[in-house]
Amino acid sequence: MPGYSIFWVPALSVESFEQACTEIVRELGIQNSSGNENAMEMVHRHLSSETGGQWLFIRDNADDMDLLFGGADVSSGVYKYLPMADNGVILLTSRSREVAVSFAQKNIIELQNMTVHEATELFENIVIKDLRSDEEATKKLLKELTSLPLAITQAAAYINSTKISTSRYLEMYGTENERIQLLSRHFPDATRYREMQDAVAFTWLISFENIKRHDPDAITLLEFISCIEPKGIPRSILPPLDSDE
Repeated sequence: MPGYSIFWVPALSVESFEQACTEIVRELGIQNSSGNENAMEMVHRHLSSETGGQWLFIRDNADDMDLLFGGADVSSGVYKYLPMADNGVILLTSRSREVAVSFAQKNIIELQNMTVHEATELFENIVIKDLRSDEEATKKLLKELTSLPLAITQAAAYINSTKISTSRYLEMYGTENERIQLLSRHFPDATRYREMQDAVAFTWLISFENIKRHDPDAITLLEFISCIEPKGIPRSILPPLDSDE
């Protein structure tokens, strides 16, 4: 977007949002007009005014309704600090349709899973050429990773740093204990916010905690299913729930 200032702000917590706003204040040299404004208020005021210029404000990973709009765990959400102006655009990314619709009503774009071709292209663009000779192993690995971009990036980073083959990584991934270690491993990624945890396991843990807070019945099912086979589970053996949804 030529002529636009782009601000990328993570939505992991109120603290991470305020920290990102503090960096914006420092970068733009925004002055504290009243003497008692916090960084979030200063960014809101500046970008909501004509002096803010044209901007794109990206609110990334906004999966928590309470964090965005306020609720039991967060007394005041960060929504009130989001800038509003005719010369600016807010892009909110979320895995929660409820959050997306609540924020943008009908103005949402639902992204589909990466295709096999897209996943393969991402993997091959990251992995060192000499380490990606086994096309069949690559295909199987991407299927195991469900074409998840973060998981693909993490796997590719590990393969590059250890110089193992794709087939060897696939073999390790097939072992439960080693899979947990692989998914928990930190990896460098210049495209991600530097304060953000980048392991796939951490990302899944955040999702699990959000589900636990908002849908206890779903957690009951997940805990039960985790103890049996992952496929072909008869509905009749599932535990009774308080809700029919």
